[in-house]
Amino acid sequence: YTFVPASMLRRNDKVINSHGEAVRVQSIQSITSKGLYAPFTPSGQLIVNNIKVSSFIAFDPDSAVLQLSSSLSFSYQWLAHTFEFPHRVACHYLWNTTNTVLCPKETYHTVTGISSWVERPLALTQQWLSFQPQQKTT
Repeated sequence: YTFVPASMLRRNDKVINSHGEAVRVQSIQSITSKGLYAPFTPSGQLIVNNIKVSSFIAFDPDSAVLQLSSSLSFSYQWLAHTFEFPHRVACHYLWNTTNTVLCPKETYHTVTGISSWVERPLALTQQWLSFQPQQKTT
């Protein structure tokens, strides 16, 4: 299976539930809330309303894949998981084994809500992507 932006889902599409079973989307509801939430998990996945979802964003709400050339493409899930690697190692693996206080001191930008661990890698990723020739693929 491939993670896709929620904006790409349509009624009757199949998604994976918490038991690993394919189930059909029965309805879609748009909810607007104030604030930004980005839970980070070691796997980059979590369960929401009994459906397996990614904890990462897609830079393009209309595509699940960044196509750099006819033979080179990356899923946004893979890119985000890769760039989140230092945060995951420091907070989940090292913190759990050394009991250091790296992650409890994590801060969030007051306007964007983006984690201090993610803000700089995200900016670098966006800058790198802006220089890449892109071909949309869904």
